[in-house]
Amino acid sequence: MGSGFRWFFIGRTASFIGSAASPVALSFAVLQLTGGDAQAMAYVLAANSLPLIIVTFLGGVLGDRFSRTRLLLTTHCGSAAVLLAIAAVLAFAPHQVWLLVVLSFLAGCLSAVTRPALTGIVPQLVAREQLQRANSSLAMTKSLTRMFGPPLGGVIVALFGGYWAVALDGVMMLAAALCFTRIRLSNETLAPASSVIASLREGFREFAARRWVWTVTLAFAVMNFFYAAIILVMGPVIAEESFGAPGWGLVLGASAAGVLVGSWAMYYARIRHLLAFGMSAACLLAAPMMGLGLDVPIAVLVGLGFVSGLGSGVMGIAWDTSMQQHIAGEVLSRVSSYDVIGSFIAIPIAQLLAVPIASAIGARTFAILAGIITVVAMLAPLLVREVRALRVAPRTL
Repeated sequence: MGSGFRWFFIGRTASFIGSAASPVALSFAVLQLTGGDAQAMAYVLAANSLPLIIVTFLGGVLGDRFSRTRLLLTTHCGSAAVLLAIAAVLAFAPHQVWLLVVLSFLAGCLSAVTRPALTGIVPQLVAREQLQRANSSLAMTKSLTRMFGPPLGGVIVALFGGYWAVALDGVMMLAAALCFTRIRLSNETLAPASSVIASLREGFREFAARRWVWTVTLAFAVMNFFYAAIILVMGPVIAEESFGAPGWGLVLGASAAGVLVGSWAMYYARIRHLLAFGMSAACLLAAPMMGLGLDVPIAVLVGLGFVSGLGSGVMGIAWDTSMQQHIAGEVLSRVSSYDVIGSFIAIPIAQLLAVPIASAIGARTFAILAGIITVVAMLAPLLVREVRALRVAPRTL
C-alpha cells in the first residue's frame, strides 16, 4: 500500500479519534441540559441523521465528478467549524436546544456529502486484491478509537461537560484535512460532465441493476431503524435510569472492541463468498438489543456489546469490499450514495418514533422485538441467489 493510502489512513485515524467520544458526550450533555428530556435528545440526533436522506445524493454526484481528495478536504474543514460551534453553544448557551438542532443538521449535511467519497477513494489508493486488507486496517483503527472514546466521553460529561469532547472532534477534523492535502492520485477516473439529474439517474440505474446491492440495502434499512431506536435513543435513556453514562459508555466501548477483533480476523481471512458470510455475522447486532430488553446485568450487557461489534466488523468489511470490487470507480460514489440513503433513511424516523413507541409498549418490550426483527432482516437477503453467489477477488499477500 502506497503513501497515498498511508496519508488517508492517518487522516481517517485523526477523524476517528475525535468522533469516538463526541456522540455519547453530546447525547448525555443534552439530557443533562434539558433535565432528562429524551425527546429533545432525539431531535438533536435526528437533525444529524436527516441529511443522509436529503444530501447524500449530492455527495454521490460530487464524489464521482470531482477530485475526491479535494472534496474530503473541503468537507472536513467545514465539519471542524460546525463542531467547534456546537462546543461553543454547549459551553456558553447551553439551553438553546434549537441552535444545537440547527448545527447538528449542518454537521449531518457535511457528513452526508463526505460518505460516498470515502467509499470511492479507497480503490484509487490500493490494488483491487488489497481492498479487504485496506478496509480491515481502517476498521481496526476505527474500533480502537471507539473502544476508549465512548467511555471517555461519558467520563468527560460527568467531570467537565460534553463541550470538551465535541471541541476535540472539531480539532481532529482539521488534522484530518491536513493529511488529505498530502494525497496525490494518478488514476482518478471521473464521471463525464452532465446535469445533476442525469448523473443521479445513471447512478440509480447502476444501483437498481444489481439485485445483491438493493436487497442488502433494504435489509440494512430495517436493521438501522431498530438499532437507532434502541441503541442510539433508548439505550442512553435506560442507562440514565439505571447504570448511568459511564456504564453505557462501557457497552459502546465493548462493541468497538468486538469490531476490532472482527476486523483483525478479516485482515487475514480468505472467504470467497464474503457477502453471504457477512450477512450471517450481522445477526449478532441484535445481541445488545435483546440484553437491554431482558434487563441483564451490566457485565452481561458489556459482553453482548462485544458480540454485536464482532458481527458489525465482519459485515462492514464484507460490504465495503464487495461494493469496491464489483462496481466501477466512475459510478461507485453514486451507487454508494443510494446505498447510504436506503440503509440510513430509517434512522431519523426511528429517532423521532423511538420514545413514543417505547411509551406505548414499554422500552424493554420494544428492545426484545427489535432484536428478533433484526435477526430476520439480516438473514432474509441470503434467500437471494446473487447474495449467496457473489465472490471476491483472490487476495495477494
